[in-house]
Amino acid sequence: MIDPKISKYILDRLSAHATLDQITYALCEKYGLLWDDAYSMVFYVKTEHAQDIAKRQFPMMMGLALFTFAGGVGAIAWAIVELNIYAGLLISEGALTSLSANILVTLIQTAPGYFGIIGMGLAMIVGSVIGMRQEWSRLLFGE
Repeated sequence: MIDPKISKYILDRLSAHATLDQITYALCEKYGLLWDDAYSMVFYVKTEHAQDIAKRQFPMMMGLALFTFAGGVGAIAWAIVELNIYAGLLISEGALTSLSANILVTLIQTAPGYFGIIGMGLAMIVGSVIGMRQEWSRLLFGE
């Protein structure tokens, strides 16, 4: 049986996203335990209290996922606005003048970068949704 004080220490450190090795090292230093004994305690607490750890980590992980989602939406919106500005300038010029030719050249040169930003924004949104799904799954079902 693990001392409740050690168990609470391990649970607190796991909830703070410390690695198993960091916690094991701290237990060896703080309580004079052997590495294998300390590691097995950490692993035991991690598996037995997975729900508690998920509940403690949920607010930060969900905040990070929402922040990433918002960043992805912002990146896509910014790129689309920029592309619309160039396209609007090009359309407002009407006939092919030297200004519209310059705008067209600029649009052709910069469009791949904007499409890259749109792709990055989509990746941020998809990653965020996957992360949120995993966090809800861990919290509700202990998976």
